[in-house]
Amino acid sequence: MIATARIHQPAKPSLSSLMASYGEIYRQLGILLDLDALEADTWVSERQGHPPVYCLVLERHRYTTLLRLTHLFAGEHEKALNPDAHVRIYHDAHVGEVTHCCHDALPRKWNNSERCTDQPFYDRLQQNYWFDQWLEHLLAVGHSWQTFVPCED
Repeated sequence: MIATARIHQPAKPSLSSLMASYGEIYRQLGILLDLDALEADTWVSERQGHPPVYCLVLERHRYTTLLRLTHLFAGEHEKALNPDAHVRIYHDAHVGEVTHCCHDALPRKWNNSERCTDQPFYDRLQQNYWFDQWLEHLLAVGHSWQTFVPCED
């Protein structure tokens, strides 16, 4: 099992806690994916007993990469992407930022007594916190840059 540095949901959200989550996301993505070798458009990692993880390279530039990480669930009549996260990686700064995230279980509010006055900030913090937890789960079940292979679909 791969050890990860656990980022706990902060009692009082702050810019420093958001930046810490960006750094942790980059670190975990570096274990999950070979960030320097993502040349194919779509990658997939399959582990027995777990849904496959898809990584789509949406944009690749010298200093940034935009990825989409998701599980694809094929139902009887439709396919569902859940969760569905877009992550911008800043290679020179060694940070990864969730720019879009949809998940059935993603909470809408913080579990604290303070009212959120800057909702976009708190939404961003919550998305990045949740994504960090999902990455930790993916690593724990054995997904890594060694299990991702180019996908034809």
